[in-house]
Amino acid sequence: MAELVHLHLESTLRELEEMERIELFNLNEIKSIIKRRKNLEYRLQRMKKSKEDYLRYIEYETNLLNLIRKRRKRLVIEDKRTEIDLSIAKRICKLFRVAKLRFPEDEKLWLDDIEFCKKMV
Repeated sequence: MAELVHLHLESTLRELEEMERIELFNLNEIKSIIKRRKNLEYRLQRMKKSKEDYLRYIEYETNLLNLIRKRRKRLVIEDKRTEIDLSIAKRICKLFRVAKLRFPEDEKLWLDDIEFCKKMV
């Protein structure tokens, strides 16, 4: 279980390093993001996963993406926009995809995914 969590966290390191390098977030904020993602990943690696676990992670990543966009606008930082935003958007899409596989009968989950995709275009 821990190996998968660390593997998923390692896959986000590049985007986090870039966020720190271009000064979107400071080191403490990056550590906070890592800690929160780690907790959310552990919840998804449990034997009994709930729809709320997926929704919580999706909400966190969506809020993070919105915060990044606001900071970019305020600080006028365009560097690495595609790389960082796309990485987070892909993670959100993956979370929706897995959640829909686990809970295919949940219509709201499908509609939320469609709404997210519309916002990304």
